[in-house]
Amino acid sequence: MSGEASKPKRCELCRRKAEIVCPACSRSYCGEKHELQDWRDHHNSCPAYKLVQEPSKPSYLVATRKIPEGAVLFVSKPLVVGPNGKGPVCLGCLCPIIYDVMSDKCPLCKWPMCFLCLQSETHKLECQAMQNAGFSFDENALRGRWHNNGVFSIFPGIWLLVARVLLTGNAPVLLKMYRKEDHDICDARLHPGGASFIRDTLKLKQFGTDDIYRVTRVLLKSLIDLNPTRDDYNQSKTRMGSGVHTSDVIHLQHSCLPNIKLIETYEEPEILKAIAAADIAEGEMLCNAKYNFSVFCTRERLFAKLCTCLRCVDPTELGLYLGSYRCQDCPGTMIPKWPLQPLLLIYTCEKCRVSKDCLPLEVKINQELVSLMDGKDLYELAKFIDKHTGPKGFLHCNHYRILIAKLCYCEFVFKQTSTKGAAFQFSTSVLQRFYKYTHELMTVFSKLRLESYVIDYQSKMMRSRHIVHDWVKGNLSTKKAEVQLSLMLQEAQVMMNSFRIMDRNEKITIMNTYMELFSCWQRIHPPK
Repeated sequence: MSGEASKPKRCELCRRKAEIVCPACSRSYCGEKHELQDWRDHHNSCPAYKLVQEPSKPSYLVATRKIPEGAVLFVSKPLVVGPNGKGPVCLGCLCPIIYDVMSDKCPLCKWPMCFLCLQSETHKLECQAMQNAGFSFDENALRGRWHNNGVFSIFPGIWLLVARVLLTGNAPVLLKMYRKEDHDICDARLHPGGASFIRDTLKLKQFGTDDIYRVTRVLLKSLIDLNPTRDDYNQSKTRMGSGVHTSDVIHLQHSCLPNIKLIETYEEPEILKAIAAADIAEGEMLCNAKYNFSVFCTRERLFAKLCTCLRCVDPTELGLYLGSYRCQDCPGTMIPKWPLQPLLLIYTCEKCRVSKDCLPLEVKINQELVSLMDGKDLYELAKFIDKHTGPKGFLHCNHYRILIAKLCYCEFVFKQTSTKGAAFQFSTSVLQRFYKYTHELMTVFSKLRLESYVIDYQSKMMRSRHIVHDWVKGNLSTKKAEVQLSLMLQEAQVMMNSFRIMDRNEKITIMNTYMELFSCWQRIHPPK
């Protein structure tokens, strides 16, 4: 039996040594490429959840068995990709561009695009539709702000993405998924001018108004933003677009404490894998974070999305106190009296039960932080943090405004490493603060199931460079430098062993971390 247990796993498709093993059913693959190829058979033989649809209620997914952390639940490929309305982009590569009179433009429809994308296959169908309708982008409007220009005044990009769905013949797929209970009929993004743009401006009369709005409602629930693509030097080439998914992504409910994370595959960045972000119990609803404000306190998050997850209903926010104040009458902490009522800023002390309206204090501290947000004055940022978390401070040490200040501090310190030698000009106290803040931020992010790899990367880079610097200056012995770098290399190796459950950008960041650490190791321990 021991011999069978120690026998190496083989890929289901090519029988080579397996690098990826499903934690639920032990199905094995040599790499991500074969895992994606075999996904349909794997998914059918390893069911982990079911779709629940009840009358007058939104549909949702429920785990049918225990799902271990890291298990792949499903794979999703977008029907189409396109602009998401968050800013002006090239309709070919979806990279942000500046719309002005000097912009390169499509020679046929006059739409602003990157020079290299003027013959893009992605843009051909909508370009042809615009030509057939006699529509041409208004060049005079380029002098104005992009969101006031014609179609962009109605949530720019969204209706172009709807047009792409219709023109590619994918409307029936989305209409089949339409269910009235699943959608917000009053969604502000459903501007009445959208259907007019498609039917009257683009002359696509074959699509009825009701069908257009139904397609749009399904599309808005199935949109997943594309992550920025990164090169080998960890520099972002931002894509400001989204993919329209018709998989079970549409049935995932929102939670500020998600048990599912959607990650881009390394082989094909637009294909998503739904990964268990934590151990999931049988009968538990599957949720992911649909909004990127998870570090904010409950009151701020509720302004954007009503949520009743475990984190939102807990006044202490899982014991992190992201929106709490320190009581001035006793050593206790003041927590929201009505956590699900964002307009009521009445806080009650956990210890002495004194209640207080914290609105004036909230406004004053917010104004103070906004003035420091550029992060260029480290002294003022440190002073702000010490002032409000010190003995006479009003904010809890984990208050989200303190976390934002710490993030600004760490980001500015790390950015100085791009300037030769600038990182070594910081005082010991600045570096100690940097390492302290990165550790505290990673602790909070871990408890909230947020990605902390960028903070970890910044911390390891700074530490490794200063180890080498101290070794060169003679302030650190070779043995101590080797020990410290070896420990960090081991940590990076452990993270690399978890590549299967990481996002594409996270993988690249960790690989860069490992290469930087290895480079520092070779500096003090050159090969013989």
